[in-house]
Amino acid sequence: MSLLDVDGLSIRYRDTVAVDGLSFSVDSGESLGLVGESGSGKTQTALAIMGLLPADARVQGEIRVNGTSVLSLNEAALNRVRARTVAM
Repeated sequence: MSLLDVDGLSIRYRDTVAVDGLSFSVDSGESLGLVGESGSGKTQTALAIMGLLPADARVQGEIRVNGTSVLSLNEAALNRVRARTVAM
């Protein structure tokens, strides 16, 4: 199990695809840089990992932090993850 696992992440706003099928893992002690041109989905990916996307975003795929699915957490649980594990 990695510290962060993103598997098949897709983010859409109505008919606009912001991220399509992104997958990566980050183990403890590793660093990962997301590089791309403006509008390529870097910020959308970071916001999805932190559970901070706006309500109109449609997210598919899986995001796990320490094995816990971020997409299934309620706001209180997300706040604990943000306070203890992830930040931007």
